[in-house]
Amino acid sequence: ARFRLEAARNEVNSGMEEHEAMVRRFRRAEERLALLPKTVRQDSAGDHRATTYRDASTWIVELLPVSPAGAPASPGTLAPEVAEAIRNCAGEPGHPDCRAAFAWLRANRERVAKLVEGTRRFELRFGSDARGGRLIQHLLPSLTHARFAVSVIVLSALLHHDESRPEAAIEDLLAAARLSRYAGDSPFLISVLVEIACRNQVYSAYRWMVADAAGKGSVPAAYITS
Repeated sequence: ARFRLEAARNEVNSGMEEHEAMVRRFRRAEERLALLPKTVRQDSAGDHRATTYRDASTWIVELLPVSPAGAPASPGTLAPEVAEAIRNCAGEPGHPDCRAAFAWLRANRERVAKLVEGTRRFELRFGSDARGGRLIQHLLPSLTHARFAVSVIVLSALLHHDESRPEAAIEDLLAAARLSRYAGDSPFLISVLVEIACRNQVYSAYRWMVADAAGKGSVPAAYITS
């Protein structure tokens, strides 16, 4: 019994350490994101509101660029090598897969632009459906779509940077930040974890763009203007 109690205590302590480490990482991500110029707050939702995870998930999928098969692009509909290239490039700028990811993005610029614009028009909040039921059954699919959408928008920012369009790159990162905040806007721990991952991806791309520009001799004003 003493051994089991000690094992349980160690497990609890380990869980607490992981939780505290997660909180510290989240706070660092928040501090780093604060370095981004301008604001990440959304504009008024206006007449178009996605007030539940189900609504927002549907909205995101509808705005994502179409896959080669003609279906909305989500990790499950894109060709595996394309989805992997998008994730690899967005998560590691300069990755060899960026060439393939950029080629896909160039073919889908219009819908990516709609996705970026949509982050301004929709107020994304955790809510309930018409029957008053909590939408946990829609949480995980929506988080999956949101995280992939963040990767797509970060990829767009990297392409704009590569094309020497710093203002457009920053606008994309701000859109990705808005979508990241949506991902964490629920009372569930998994949402916070996804938000951390998304925010870190946004910051990592921003840091890489600044370093890349500095290495070329000039950091655009858009990257440093608050």
